Amino acid sequence: MLIVALSACATTVDGSGRVDPVQVSDYLATRSSAAARASADAQTAADYATCAAVTSAAASASRAYNAFVARLNSTQSFDDLARTDGAAVDALNRAGSAVTGAVTGSTSDQVRATAGGFAARSSDLARVVAGKQRDALNASSTAWERARDTALSACGPVSGGGPVGAQPSTKTPGG
Repeated sequence: MLIVALSACATTVDGSGRVDPVQVSDYLATRSSAAARASADAQTAADYATCAAVTSAAASASRAYNAFVARLNSTQSFDDLARTDGAAVDALNRAGSAVTGAVTGSTSDQVRATAGGFAARSSDLARVVAGKQRDALNASSTAWERARDTALSACGPVSGGGPVGAQPSTKTPGG
C-alpha cells in the first residue's frame, strides 16, 4: 500500500524588502576600507621588492665600478684595465635590468621614479665605460651616483632606513 502525503505552506508574508541605510553605508565603508588596505599592502610589497633590487644592485654595481675607477686612476689608460671595465659594464647593466624588472604596476610613484632614474643612469654609465669615453666619464659617474643615492634615500622608509629625502652618510668608517 502506497501513501503519499503532500503539504504546502499556506502562510504568506506581507510587506516589502527594505534595508537599513545605516547598515548599507557601514557595509560599503567596510568594503571600501578593505579594498584600500589590500591596495596599500600590495604597494608596500611592491616597494619593498623594488627597493631590495635597488639596494642589491647599487651595492654590486658600486663595487665593480669602484674597482674600475681605482684601476683607471692607477694606470691612467683605458688600455690597461685588467678587465675591470668589462666587470663594471656588466654590473651596471645587470643593475639597470634588475631594478627595471622589479618595478611593477603596484610600485609607488616615488619609488618607481627614483628606481627608474637609477636604472637609466646605470645603463648610461655602462655605455660610457664600454665606449671608453673618458671625457664623459665624470659627468656620467656623477649623474649615476646622484640617481643611486636618491633611489636609496627613497627606499629608506620602505626598509626602515629613515625619512624620505634623508641623505646617505658621507663619513668614512672610523672617521
